[in-house]
Amino acid sequence: AINKYLGGLDYLVLNHVGGTGLFGPFQGDMTVVTTSMTVNFLSYVQLTSMALSLLQESHGSIIVMSSLGGRIGTPFSASYCAAKFALEGFYSSLRSELSLQKKNISITVAVLGYINTDNAVQKMSDKVTMTAASKEECAQVVVQAGALRYPEVFYPYWSMKLLVLVRDWKPDLLAKLLDRYYILENIL
Repeated sequence: AINKYLGGLDYLVLNHVGGTGLFGPFQGDMTVVTTSMTVNFLSYVQLTSMALSLLQESHGSIIVMSSLGGRIGTPFSASYCAAKFALEGFYSSLRSELSLQKKNISITVAVLGYINTDNAVQKMSDKVTMTAASKEECAQVVVQAGALRYPEVFYPYWSMKLLVLVRDWKPDLLAKLLDRYYILENIL
């Protein structure tokens, strides 16, 4: 039906976040975990499975909005991080499968930090000391990476990339770097 009315599908952009969990300590509530996994992981996979044949026809692209929380487990966001880690694993695996099968579908995973969207600022501004990065610039960077078929993109680049490198090179230093951004009295 999409081919008939729209002429096909060139890009699938997966960008949603949600669930019942708030930013705070894990309380053992499995509803929070399953809701986060459903919204932040399984819905992405469902949409991808529905779009793959159309993307194969068009040699299209999938752009997946992920997070630093998909590369580094960050405090007070366990369910969210679990879903984002799942995204990273699934789409890295799918990218390799598609390549081995010689299917010309690109997958770009956007590893994003704290971006000044209304939702993020509302949930986080009183809990962290970091400054949110520009949502407009973020959108430009992600669109460019998807159009150029990059396998991944980091935004803001140096702060996100540096934390991932520190995780790999000096993991004991990573916690010290991250800990200084949290305002515990507003979280606990």
